[in-house]
Parts: sequence; structure tokens; C-alpha cells
Amino acid sequence: MNDNQSNNSNANAKKDIEQNKKAKDSSSIILEDEKDIVLDHNYDGIKELDNPLPKWWVNMFYLTAIFAVVYTGYYHFSSGHLIEDSFQKSMIVEIKEDSDSSTAMASVGFSEEHASIDEGASLYTSRCAACHGQKAEGIIGPNLTDSYWLNGDGTNDSIYNVIKVGIPEKGMISWEKLLNPSQISSLVLYIQSIKGTAPANGKSPQGTLFE
Repeated sequence: MNDNQSNNSNANAKKDIEQNKKAKDSSSIILEDEKDIVLDHNYDGIKELDNPLPKWWVNMFYLTAIFAVVYTGYYHFSSGHLIEDSFQKSMIVEIKEDSDSSTAMASVGFSEEHASIDEGASLYTSRCAACHGQKAEGIIGPNLTDSYWLNGDGTNDSIYNVIKVGIPEKGMISWEKLLNPSQISSLVLYIQSIKGTAPANGKSPQGTLFE
């Protein structure tokens, strides 16, 4: 090893010693400044400082604890209603309203008050003509222009009821969920207005004759 390399090694060694000394001095200064808040706890040479939490954090913790006590007391031991209770009550009200609505619908029958033949004609074309024919001459369904009836007796109330509940076993659906009472009544008026028109290619009479 030459003199230059020896000098460099000695310089590096001195530099390391000085850095270690500075680090120790710095640690001593820090510990000196914090000696008043050092706790007696010692874990493998690691000392614990008594640093208090920020006041805003402590206050928030106390507030949440107070809120939890008030919430529990009000909703679980007093007159407060939990979300589950509110949901159950709203379901009971909704079921009652649906029941009242169904009862009201069931009690409604034929009425001319809000019905019209023109509306009935339009509804017939869009809803009934596919099975009964454009002129009610009968295709899949029976001829509606004669006095023979497969279901009911041909009165307003009877026709209204057939339209409302349908004849599922013969392919006629119930219209009560698709048409309101006045629309069904309009259909009844239209069907009664075309009685006896005897359209061409009319289907042969079916059912019972009601004069």
C-alpha cells in the first residue's frame, strides 16, 4: 500500500469518527430537550415519550362517546324509531292502501258517467278486433253483434264483468289492470251499440240466446 492510499484511509476513518460523534451529540441534545416528557417505560432500550393527543381529537372522541350514549338511550330504550321499525310501518301503510284500492276497484261496475261510445270504438279497434274482428263479426272470439252469449246474459253489467275478469280458460285475458273502469264501460257501450248490425262473414251464433 502506498502513502496516498494510507492517507486516504486515515482521512475516511477520521471522517466517520466525527460523524458518529455529531450523531451522539445530537441524540444527547434531543433527549435533553425531552427529558421532562420521557416515561419510565423502557422496551429493549426504546424509551417512550408522553406526547398528548391534539385537543381537537380528544374533544371529538368525547363528543362521539356522548352521541353514542344519547343515540342508544333514545332509539333502544325510549321513544325513538329504528330504521327497521319505520320500514315495517311504511309497509303496513302501503299494504293497507293497496287493499283499499283493490276493494274499491272490485266494487266498481258499469257506469255511463265517464264512458263514451267513441272511446269504446277506439279501444275496441286497438284491444279487441284481433280476436273478435274489425266489425265484431267474430274470428277467434265469438260474434258480438248477435244476441247469443257464451258468457253472461248480454246486459251491461254482465259484459263489463266479462271484460274485467276475462275468460282465461278460453284465451281471453283480464283487462282490469290494463283498462280503468270508465274505459271498460266505454267498451260496453260500444258493444251494445253494434248489436244487430249483422256484418258480412259474421260467425255463426254461439251460446245462449238472450233477447
